[in-house]
Amino acid sequence: MAWPHACCALGIVFLAASLDAAAASQLASSAPPASSAPSAANRDSSGAHVDSTAISKRTAVVPSPAVLEACKQIDDDAVLRIQADFGTFEGSASRADSTGLFGLKSRNPTDADALSGPLEWDRIRTIEVQENNAKKSAVRGALTLGAIGLLAGMLSVRLDHTTYPSSSPNVSRVLAPTVIGVAVGGGIGWAVGSSKRVWRQVYP
Repeated sequence: MAWPHACCALGIVFLAASLDAAAASQLASSAPPASSAPSAANRDSSGAHVDSTAISKRTAVVPSPAVLEACKQIDDDAVLRIQADFGTFEGSASRADSTGLFGLKSRNPTDADALSGPLEWDRIRTIEVQENNAKKSAVRGALTLGAIGLLAGMLSVRLDHTTYPSSSPNVSRVLAPTVIGVAVGGGIGWAVGSSKRVWRQVYP
């Protein structure tokens, strides 16, 4: 009678082991795979990488204030002197934008085709614009001869008052030589300054 009892106990043990194995297999299949959901650290690091790349791209296309200011002062009528990686260039440009200078035309006929494409800003060291000195020279001349006329008028009034103490001062004798001095000095200064060319740096 012991043999049937032993077989029954063995069957119970085998059934319990089978149930435990099935439960473990079900739990393993229901758990999400480790590679399907990236960790927070990976998400943060990848997000930071994307953001920094976008920022660097935006920074690369934004021109500097020096470039923007130079573009405002360069037109197709301006005579330019450019110091770049290839040497010195004198001539004109048809257009200037945040990329560089376009349509360069050299004043030297032998260098007319030396630069057929755009000249990028990273190749440029300095840019100067040629101007005449007419305005400054006219102001200087007007101030100089105007001051001389003023002194001459005041001296004339002073001498007249010394000669004729009872006479009242004549204001026109001061204003007239001052106005004439300003007009004549400004005209002479403008003529002299127009014939004198100067270079004014516009970049950087």
